[in-house]
Amino acid sequence: MKLTNKKILITGGSGFIGTNLIIELLKHTKKIINLDIKKPKYLKHSKFWKNYDINNFKDLKKIINKYSPDFIVNLAAKTDLNGETLDYYQTNTSGAENILKISMKLKKLKRVVFFSTRLVCQIGYVPKNDNDYCPTTIYGESKVLGEKILKRKKYKKFKKWVNTRPTSLWGPWFDEPYKNFFDVIKKRLYMHPSNKKIYKSFGYVENSVFQIIKLMLAPSKSVEKKTFYLCDYDNIELKSFSNKISYHFNVMKPLKVPFVLLKLTSIFGDFLKLFNIKFPLTSFRLNNLITNMKHDTVNLKKITGNLPFSLNKGIYKTIKWMEK
Repeated sequence: MKLTNKKILITGGSGFIGTNLIIELLKHTKKIINLDIKKPKYLKHSKFWKNYDINNFKDLKKIINKYSPDFIVNLAAKTDLNGETLDYYQTNTSGAENILKISMKLKKLKRVVFFSTRLVCQIGYVPKNDNDYCPTTIYGESKVLGEKILKRKKYKKFKKWVNTRPTSLWGPWFDEPYKNFFDVIKKRLYMHPSNKKIYKSFGYVENSVFQIIKLMLAPSKSVEKKTFYLCDYDNIELKSFSNKISYHFNVMKPLKVPFVLLKLTSIFGDFLKLFNIKFPLTSFRLNNLITNMKHDTVNLKKITGNLPFSLNKGIYKTIKWMEK
Protein backbone atom coordinates (compact mmCIF):
# COMPACT_ATOMS: atom_id res chain seq x y z
CA MET A 1 0.00 0.00 0.00
CA LYS A 2 1.15 3.53 -0.78
CA LEU A 3 -0.04 6.99 0.24
CA THR A 4 -0.27 8.30 -3.31
CA ASN A 5 -3.52 10.27 -3.63
CA LYS A 6 -4.82 8.86 -0.32
CA LYS A 7 -7.05 11.12 1.78
CA ILE A 8 -5.49 11.86 5.14
CA LEU A 9 -7.15 13.64 8.05
CA ILE A 10 -4.92 14.95 10.82
CA THR A 11 -6.15 16.39 14.10
CA GLY A 12 -3.78 18.73 15.90
CA GLY A 13 -1.64 19.09 12.78
CA SER A 14 -0.68 22.69 13.52
CA GLY A 15 1.82 21.71 16.20
CA PHE A 16 5.40 20.46 16.20
CA ILE A 17 4.92 16.84 15.10
CA GLY A 18 1.97 17.69 12.86
CA THR A 19 3.91 20.34 10.95
CA ASN A 20 6.72 17.91 10.17
CA LEU A 21 4.25 15.16 9.31
CA ILE A 22 2.35 17.35 6.83
CA ILE A 23 5.62 18.45 5.19
CA GLU A 24 6.45 14.79 4.53
CA LEU A 25 2.94 13.69 3.56
CA LEU A 26 2.75 16.42 0.91
CA LYS A 27 5.44 14.52 -0.98
CA HIS A 28 2.89 11.73 -1.45
CA THR A 29 -0.55 13.34 -1.55
CA LYS A 30 -2.21 16.76 -1.57
CA LYS A 31 -5.42 15.36 -0.07
CA ILE A 32 -4.81 16.47 3.49
CA ILE A 33 -7.04 18.13 6.07
CA ASN A 34 -5.73 19.46 9.38
CA LEU A 35 -8.38 19.94 12.08
CA ASP A 36 -6.99 22.14 14.82
CA ILE A 37 -8.11 24.97 17.08
CA LYS A 38 -4.77 26.69 16.41
CA LYS A 39 -3.45 28.14 13.17
CA PRO A 40 -0.56 26.22 11.57
CA LYS A 41 2.99 27.03 12.68
CA TYR A 42 3.99 26.89 9.01
CA LEU A 43 1.91 29.43 7.09
CA LYS A 44 2.13 27.43 3.84
CA HIS A 45 -0.05 24.81 5.53
CA SER A 46 -2.93 27.26 6.06
CA LYS A 47 -4.82 25.97 3.00
CA PHE A 48 -5.10 22.53 4.65
CA TRP A 49 -6.29 23.91 7.99
CA LYS A 50 -9.84 23.97 9.31
CA ASN A 51 -10.68 25.38 12.72
CA TYR A 52 -12.33 22.44 14.50
CA ASP A 53 -12.32 21.20 18.07
CA ILE A 54 -12.41 17.40 18.41
CA ASN A 55 -14.39 17.79 21.64
CA ASN A 56 -17.39 18.92 19.54
CA PHE A 57 -18.68 15.51 18.48
CA LYS A 58 -21.50 16.72 16.22
CA ASP A 59 -19.35 19.03 14.07
CA LEU A 60 -16.44 16.59 14.08
CA LYS A 61 -18.60 13.73 12.85
CA LYS A 62 -20.03 15.87 10.09
CA ILE A 63 -16.70 16.93 8.60
CA ILE A 64 -15.02 13.51 8.97
CA ASN A 65 -17.94 11.68 7.36
CA LYS A 66 -18.02 14.18 4.53
CA TYR A 67 -14.27 13.91 3.91
CA SER A 68 -14.24 10.10 4.26
CA PRO A 69 -10.47 9.73 4.89
CA ASP A 70 -8.31 6.71 4.16
CA PHE A 71 -6.18 7.47 7.24
CA ILE A 72 -6.63 9.47 10.43
CA VAL A 73 -3.74 10.70 12.58
CA ASN A 74 -4.99 11.95 15.94
CA LEU A 75 -2.37 14.36 17.25
CA ALA A 76 -4.84 16.70 18.95
CA ALA A 77 -4.01 16.93 22.64
CA LYS A 78 -3.53 19.15 25.62
CA THR A 79 0.15 18.55 26.37
CA ASP A 80 1.22 21.04 29.04
CA LEU A 81 1.60 20.10 32.71
CA ASN A 82 -0.44 23.03 34.05
CA GLY A 83 -3.76 21.22 34.51
CA GLU A 84 -4.97 20.49 38.03
CA THR A 85 -7.88 18.21 37.08
CA LEU A 86 -8.63 15.68 34.35
CA ASP A 87 -11.31 18.01 32.97
CA TYR A 88 -8.51 20.30 31.81
CA TYR A 89 -7.31 17.46 29.55
CA GLN A 90 -10.68 16.65 27.99
CA THR A 91 -9.12 16.55 24.50
CA ASN A 92 -6.92 13.64 25.59
CA THR A 93 -9.84 11.58 26.83
CA SER A 94 -13.34 12.29 25.49
CA GLY A 95 -11.86 14.03 22.43
CA ALA A 96 -9.87 10.92 21.55
CA GLU A 97 -12.97 8.81 22.15
CA ASN A 98 -14.88 10.98 19.67
CA ILE A 99 -12.29 10.12 17.01
CA LEU A 100 -12.62 6.44 17.90
CA LYS A 101 -16.44 6.41 17.70
CA ILE A 102 -16.49 8.16 14.32
CA SER A 103 -13.67 6.00 12.91
CA MET A 104 -15.60 2.81 13.61
CA LYS A 105 -18.25 3.79 11.09
CA LEU A 106 -15.93 4.82 8.24
CA LYS A 107 -15.99 2.19 5.49
CA LYS A 108 -12.96 3.43 3.53
CA LEU A 109 -10.75 3.89 6.59
CA LYS A 110 -7.51 1.89 6.60
CA ARG A 111 -6.09 2.94 9.98
CA VAL A 112 -6.11 5.48 12.81
CA VAL A 113 -2.87 6.46 14.51
CA PHE A 114 -3.42 7.60 18.09
CA PHE A 115 -0.86 9.54 20.10
CA SER A 116 -0.30 9.01 23.79
CA THR A 117 2.92 9.89 25.69
CA ARG A 118 5.85 8.29 27.47
CA LEU A 119 4.54 10.03 30.61
CA VAL A 120 1.95 7.29 31.13
CA CYS A 121 4.84 6.01 33.25
CA GLN A 122 7.22 8.02 35.38
CA ILE A 123 10.60 8.76 33.88
CA GLY A 124 13.01 5.88 34.42
CA TYR A 125 10.31 3.26 34.94
CA VAL A 126 10.29 0.38 32.46
CA PRO A 127 6.71 -0.91 32.06
CA LYS A 128 6.18 -4.69 32.06
CA ASN A 129 3.60 -4.45 29.27
CA ASP A 130 1.31 -1.96 27.52
CA ASN A 131 -1.16 -2.05 30.41
CA ASP A 132 1.40 -1.27 33.10
CA TYR A 133 0.99 2.38 34.07
CA CYS A 134 2.48 4.66 36.73
CA PRO A 135 1.98 8.33 35.79
CA THR A 136 3.16 11.10 38.08
CA THR A 137 1.31 14.00 36.45
CA ILE A 138 -2.34 14.68 35.71
CA TYR A 139 -1.37 15.03 32.06
CA GLY A 140 0.07 11.50 32.21
CA GLU A 141 -3.12 10.28 33.92
CA SER A 142 -5.22 11.76 31.11
CA LYS A 143 -3.20 9.85 28.53
CA VAL A 144 -3.53 6.64 30.55
CA LEU A 145 -7.29 7.13 30.46
CA GLY A 146 -7.10 7.80 26.72
CA GLU A 147 -5.28 4.50 26.17
CA LYS A 148 -7.77 2.62 28.35
CA ILE A 149 -10.65 4.04 26.30
CA LEU A 150 -9.15 2.41 23.19
CA LYS A 151 -9.24 -0.94 24.97
CA ARG A 152 -12.80 -0.81 26.30
CA LYS A 153 -14.94 -3.86 25.58
CA LYS A 154 -17.49 -1.90 23.59
CA TYR A 155 -14.76 -1.01 21.06
CA LYS A 156 -13.24 -4.50 20.97
CA LYS A 157 -14.35 -5.28 17.42
CA PHE A 158 -12.68 -2.18 15.99
CA LYS A 159 -9.10 -3.12 15.19
CA LYS A 160 -7.99 -0.45 12.74
CA TRP A 161 -5.86 1.52 15.18
CA VAL A 162 -2.29 1.73 16.39
CA ASN A 163 -1.17 3.64 19.46
CA THR A 164 2.11 5.54 19.80
CA ARG A 165 3.94 7.02 22.77
CA PRO A 166 6.28 9.78 21.63
CA THR A 167 9.30 10.12 23.91
CA SER A 168 11.34 13.34 23.92
CA LEU A 169 11.21 14.47 20.29
CA TRP A 170 13.30 17.32 18.94
CA GLY A 171 13.93 19.01 15.61
CA PRO A 172 12.63 21.78 13.34
CA TRP A 173 9.44 23.50 14.52
CA PHE A 174 9.92 22.36 18.12
CA ASP A 175 9.19 24.53 21.13
CA GLU A 176 9.48 24.27 24.90
CA PRO A 177 10.82 22.34 26.66
CA TYR A 178 13.15 20.61 24.18
CA LYS A 179 14.06 23.73 22.22
CA ASN A 180 15.28 25.12 25.56
CA PHE A 181 18.00 22.46 25.68
CA PHE A 182 19.42 23.71 22.38
CA ASP A 183 19.01 27.36 23.45
CA VAL A 184 20.92 27.00 26.72
CA ILE A 185 23.76 25.20 24.93
CA LYS A 186 23.94 27.98 22.35
CA LYS A 187 24.07 30.57 25.15
CA ARG A 188 26.74 28.49 26.97
CA LEU A 189 24.47 28.09 29.98
CA TYR A 190 24.16 24.30 29.96
CA MET A 191 26.20 22.50 32.61
CA HIS A 192 26.49 18.73 32.69
CA PRO A 193 26.80 16.87 36.01
CA SER A 194 30.33 15.56 36.50
CA ASN A 195 31.00 11.83 36.34
CA LYS A 196 27.48 11.00 35.15
CA LYS A 197 26.63 9.08 32.02
CA ILE A 198 22.96 9.66 31.26
CA TYR A 199 21.20 7.72 28.51
CA LYS A 200 17.98 8.82 26.84
CA SER A 201 15.57 7.43 24.26
CA PHE A 202 15.22 10.67 22.30
CA GLY A 203 13.83 10.98 18.79
CA TYR A 204 14.67 13.29 15.91
CA VAL A 205 11.28 14.39 14.62
CA GLU A 206 11.84 13.58 10.93
CA ASN A 207 12.79 10.03 11.96
CA SER A 208 9.59 9.88 14.02
CA VAL A 209 7.54 11.07 11.05
CA PHE A 210 9.15 8.32 8.97
CA GLN A 211 8.10 5.81 11.66
CA ILE A 212 4.54 7.18 11.78
CA ILE A 213 4.08 6.73 8.04
CA LYS A 214 5.50 3.21 8.20
CA LEU A 215 3.01 2.39 10.98
CA MET A 216 0.19 3.78 8.85
CA LEU A 217 1.09 1.47 5.99
CA ALA A 218 2.25 -1.64 7.88
CA PRO A 219 0.45 -5.00 7.55
CA SER A 220 -2.53 -5.25 9.91
CA LYS A 221 -1.27 -8.08 12.12
CA SER A 222 1.99 -6.29 12.92
CA VAL A 223 0.50 -3.07 14.30
CA GLU A 224 -3.25 -3.15 14.92
CA LYS A 225 -4.26 -2.59 18.55
CA LYS A 226 -0.59 -2.38 19.55
CA THR A 227 1.48 0.35 21.23
CA PHE A 228 4.92 1.60 20.14
CA TYR A 229 7.30 4.15 21.64
CA LEU A 230 8.38 6.74 19.08
CA CYS A 231 12.09 7.49 19.30
CA ASP A 232 15.38 6.77 17.57
CA TYR A 233 16.58 3.21 18.04
CA ASP A 234 19.92 4.06 19.63
CA ASN A 235 19.92 5.66 23.07
CA ILE A 236 21.62 9.04 23.23
CA GLU A 237 24.32 9.68 25.83
CA LEU A 238 23.45 13.18 27.01
CA LYS A 239 26.97 14.57 27.40
CA SER A 240 27.92 13.42 23.91
CA PHE A 241 24.65 14.86 22.56
CA SER A 242 25.30 18.26 24.15
CA ASN A 243 28.87 18.26 22.82
CA LYS A 244 27.65 17.60 19.29
CA ILE A 245 25.09 20.43 19.55
CA SER A 246 27.76 22.85 20.81
CA TYR A 247 30.02 21.82 17.91
CA HIS A 248 27.33 22.65 15.34
CA PHE A 249 26.63 25.97 17.09
CA ASN A 250 30.38 26.61 17.02
CA VAL A 251 30.48 27.34 20.76
CA MET A 252 32.50 25.94 23.65
CA LYS A 253 31.56 22.49 24.95
CA PRO A 254 29.27 22.55 28.00
CA LEU A 255 30.99 22.70 31.36
CA LYS A 256 31.02 19.72 33.71
CA VAL A 257 30.09 20.73 37.25
CA PRO A 258 29.45 18.93 40.56
CA PHE A 259 25.91 17.68 40.91
CA VAL A 260 25.42 19.57 44.19
CA LEU A 261 25.88 22.86 42.32
CA LEU A 262 23.18 21.91 39.82
CA LYS A 263 20.91 20.94 42.71
CA LEU A 264 21.32 24.34 44.37
CA THR A 265 20.74 26.06 41.02
CA SER A 266 17.52 24.08 40.49
CA ILE A 267 16.25 25.11 43.93
CA PHE A 268 16.87 28.73 42.96
CA GLY A 269 14.87 28.03 39.78
CA ASP A 270 12.02 26.64 41.91
CA PHE A 271 12.03 29.86 43.93
CA LEU A 272 11.83 32.05 40.81
CA LYS A 273 8.98 29.91 39.49
CA LEU A 274 6.88 30.98 42.49
CA PHE A 275 6.96 34.48 41.00
CA ASN A 276 6.31 33.24 37.43
CA ILE A 277 9.89 34.01 36.44
CA LYS A 278 11.29 31.57 33.88
CA PHE A 279 14.64 29.98 34.66
CA PRO A 280 16.44 27.25 32.65
CA LEU A 281 16.69 24.81 35.55
CA THR A 282 14.19 23.65 38.18
CA SER A 283 14.12 20.55 40.40
CA PHE A 284 11.60 18.94 38.02
CA ARG A 285 13.84 19.53 35.02
CA LEU A 286 16.96 18.42 36.86
CA ASN A 287 15.33 15.14 37.83
CA ASN A 288 14.28 14.62 34.21
CA LEU A 289 17.80 15.45 33.11
CA ILE A 290 19.69 12.99 35.31
CA THR A 291 17.27 10.03 35.10
CA ASN A 292 18.03 7.42 32.47
CA MET A 293 15.15 6.97 30.04
CA LYS A 294 15.37 3.91 27.83
CA HIS A 295 12.56 2.38 25.81
CA ASP A 296 12.34 -0.86 23.88
CA THR A 297 12.18 -0.25 20.12
CA VAL A 298 12.95 -3.78 18.87
CA ASN A 299 9.43 -4.41 17.53
CA LEU A 300 9.19 -0.92 16.07
CA LYS A 301 12.45 -1.36 14.16
CA LYS A 302 11.19 -4.65 12.67
CA ILE A 303 8.32 -2.71 11.12
CA THR A 304 9.88 0.63 10.24
CA GLY A 305 13.44 -0.39 9.34
CA ASN A 306 16.50 1.87 9.22
CA LEU A 307 15.94 5.52 9.99
CA PRO A 308 16.71 8.16 7.33
CA PHE A 309 18.58 10.66 9.53
CA SER A 310 21.70 10.25 11.66
CA LEU A 311 22.12 12.12 14.94
CA ASN A 312 24.57 14.59 13.41
CA LYS A 313 22.32 15.23 10.40
CA GLY A 314 19.36 15.84 12.70
CA ILE A 315 21.33 18.33 14.80
CA TYR A 316 22.58 20.10 11.67
CA LYS A 317 19.07 20.46 10.21
CA THR A 318 17.64 21.61 13.54
CA ILE A 319 20.22 24.35 14.00
CA LYS A 320 19.79 25.52 10.40
CA TRP A 321 16.06 25.83 11.09
CA MET A 322 16.75 27.75 14.34
CA GLU A 323 19.04 30.15 12.50
CA LYS A 324 16.29 30.96 10.03
